[in-house]
Amino acid sequence: MSASDDMKQSRPEGAAATGRRDEDHEYPDAVERLRRVYSFLNRTNEAIVRIKEPEPLFDEACRIAVEVGGFRMAWIGVVDAETGQIRPVVHRGFEDGYLEKISVSADESDSQGRGPTGTAARTGSVNICNEIATDPRMAPWREEALKRGYKSSGAFPLHIGERVTGVLTMYAPEKYWFSGEEVDLFKSLAENISLAVEAMDKEDELRQYREHLEDLVEERTRYLQFLNDELESFTYSVSHDLRSPLRAIDGFSHMLLDDFSDALDDAGRESFDFIFSSVRRMDDTIDGLLRLARAGRQEIEMSLVDMAELAVSTMDELRPFCEGRDIEFVLGELPVADCDPALMRQVFSNLLSNAIKFTRGESKAIVEVSSEAREDETVYFVRDNGAGFDEQHADKLFKVFQRLHSEQQFEGTGVGLALVQKIIVRHGGRVWAEGKPDEGATFYFALPAGATPRNE
Repeated sequence: MSASDDMKQSRPEGAAATGRRDEDHEYPDAVERLRRVYSFLNRTNEAIVRIKEPEPLFDEACRIAVEVGGFRMAWIGVVDAETGQIRPVVHRGFEDGYLEKISVSADESDSQGRGPTGTAARTGSVNICNEIATDPRMAPWREEALKRGYKSSGAFPLHIGERVTGVLTMYAPEKYWFSGEEVDLFKSLAENISLAVEAMDKEDELRQYREHLEDLVEERTRYLQFLNDELESFTYSVSHDLRSPLRAIDGFSHMLLDDFSDALDDAGRESFDFIFSSVRRMDDTIDGLLRLARAGRQEIEMSLVDMAELAVSTMDELRPFCEGRDIEFVLGELPVADCDPALMRQVFSNLLSNAIKFTRGESKAIVEVSSEAREDETVYFVRDNGAGFDEQHADKLFKVFQRLHSEQQFEGTGVGLALVQKIIVRHGGRVWAEGKPDEGATFYFALPAGATPRNE
């Protein structure tokens, strides 16, 4: 059904079927009326673009209807989905308490639901009353309407999807004010308002979802932070608590060896050697756990660090572990970085120590430290030509106590790379590794531009 059909069906008996205004009725000039209608539509569409909340948009549409469109009064009501009542939310023009004295429903069984506004809400179609004084549907409101100079009215439903959520009702100071062309224009306007409100509703839902998601992320972050703090406290405490019995084992074992060394055979001495090496390995593990715990608790103090100088000085500190070996240290371009110098020295120390250790089987070891620039980060890497690893197990490398080589092949605690990852992540970066068995390995860490440290 077209808007013109709505208009024709809503005429009271005796009205001309053609929709033309009788000469006996008084109206403004038709061209001037149409000009005002177009101006009303243009101004309201501009408001739709400008206003981002439903109620202010409703208020502005009603204001423009009165001030520009020439209506006596305009109001918008929302439909209560449970009761069917239509509750006014905004109005403009000469209202004089009208909306407080009337009741409007979308229920057809209720006499107050058969007027233009209730019918538009119920059917979702435009509904026109061309003469309030004679239209029998207006009986419940006629007296109050005529007192205020309302001669005709048009009700235009507002939708969200297929659901009618409200109605724009406008009262004109003349009978037969709404022609077919004007009805079509007002219907288009109501559809534009409906689309705008629907977009606002979806935006509000999206905003609420984002806020809810942010709350969930914040809550989960707090919980993970709590677990992380608990784990670090546990690690720190256990590491300290293990030191005392470990020292007792080492001390008493040395005392026993001194007192009874003459009575021990080779097997007995080998047993003591095994005890001492196990104690050292355990002590190294405790040191690693303590460093890992401290790395999580230590306040990060950022400064511009000469990464080339840091790499060279760290390598110099590790020279005693290179004695008797042919190791070539290759230094590429290393740009300065905004980082904590002490923690970054630990990163280089762990990665260079690994490179020195895992090239032990090479007649000539090559350890390279360099970098590559990317769009939003700088990637530093330490590469060696040593034992390498199978990349299908690369995800284990940065986990505590995860090792890809046996203790007999290469000594270690399985904490060093976990510490590297902890430090780099706290700088807002990331770590990864590439390698092949017997073809060497490359360990990367990336520091983002303008990184903000995570002081936990």
